[in-house]
Amino acid sequence: MEIEVVRTADNRSETLWMLLAVILVLLVCGLVINQRRRVDGMPELTDTQISAFDDFNTMEQGTYNDLLTAVEEIMYAYELSEAWPVVDVLAESYIPPFVKDAAWQARGSLDWQLRVVETAGVEPPAGGESPAEEEEALCAYWGKSSEPDVSGNFLLLIHSGHEEESPEIWYTRRSVDAPPEALTDDALIIAGWLEVVPYKGEDELKRLKG
Repeated sequence: MEIEVVRTADNRSETLWMLLAVILVLLVCGLVINQRRRVDGMPELTDTQISAFDDFNTMEQGTYNDLLTAVEEIMYAYELSEAWPVVDVLAESYIPPFVKDAAWQARGSLDWQLRVVETAGVEPPAGGESPAEEEEALCAYWGKSSEPDVSGNFLLLIHSGHEEESPEIWYTRRSVDAPPEALTDDALIIAGWLEVVPYKGEDELKRLKG
C-alpha cells in the first residue's frame, strides 16, 4: 500500500499575496479618483489666461490676494467721493499692496500708478424722452515690478457704472513701461498681458471634496 502525504497550503503566502493585491487595487483607485477630482475642480485656461493657484509663486500670490482685498476699499472710497483714490492715499491708509512695507519690498517692490479712463454711457430713459448720459469710468492700478526675478507686473481694472462686471486682474512677466493706451482685452493680450483666473480657498475645498 502506498501512502501519499498531502501538505496543507501555506496560509502565510496566500495571505501575503492577498494583502498585496488589495493594496495595489487601493493605490490604483486612489490615483484615478485624485486625477478625476483635479480635472473637475481646476478651471480650464485659455492661452490668454494664467492661474493664480498654479502659475504664481508665493510672492505673486500674496500680491494677487492683496489686490482682491483692496478692491473693496477702493470701491468704498469711490462711492464716498466719486473719485478713484490715488496710490499715495491708499499707501497712507496702509492698504496693501500699495503701502511700502516689508511685504511690499519682499514681493518685488512694485511701483504702483493709477490711470483713469472716462467714458460716457448712453441710456434711453422711459417715456420716449431725450437719452440721458451717465458718466462711467474705468480705473487701472498697475504695478511695475522692480525685481523681475521675484515678481511680474500686475494690472487691476475696476469699472464704475457696471455692477455686473467684476474687477479684473491682469499679469505679465514682460518688461513693460506701461499698459497699452486702450485697456481692452484685445489690446492687453496683444501687449502680452494675461488675464488672471481666480482660484480661491473654497475652490480648493470643492476640488478636494469632488
